[in-house]
Amino acid sequence: MTFRRPAVVCVALSCIACTEQAPPAPPPIPFKSIATVKQLMNALTVPASNVVFGAAGEPPKDDEDWLNVERNALALAESGNLLMLPGRARDDTEWRQQSVALIEAATLAVAAAEAKNAGKLAEAGDAIYAACESCHQHFKPTAPAAAAPAP
Repeated sequence: MTFRRPAVVCVALSCIACTEQAPPAPPPIPFKSIATVKQLMNALTVPASNVVFGAAGEPPKDDEDWLNVERNALALAESGNLLMLPGRARDDTEWRQQSVALIEAATLAVAAAEAKNAGKLAEAGDAIYAACESCHQHFKPTAPAAAAPAP
């Protein structure tokens, strides 16, 4: 039976030698926040939300208008991600929760625009407004109230 040991050892060593090691993880992506929170709000978040709010009040009339709403809702959702980048995030709990709430509400608007569903778009507009107001109450209580979505 001793003749089997060398064979088992050879097979085991072959398996170990053939096992590939995982490549090292790539270095982290060096995100660099350029705009301040206020600049981001003025350049991206507010204009995109205004398009969604406007469409919730007066539904788009054609495919091109629905596509414009969808694109702005996508930009609004992504602005929530941008708000969480280092240098902008005020903390790791409340700020993140508020940003995620914006992303989730804007994602509802994306889905409504894709479905060309005016009723769902109005609901999404309400959710976006609520997310914005909640964040402003926590982090900018002296800010003027956002334009309410059209009924």
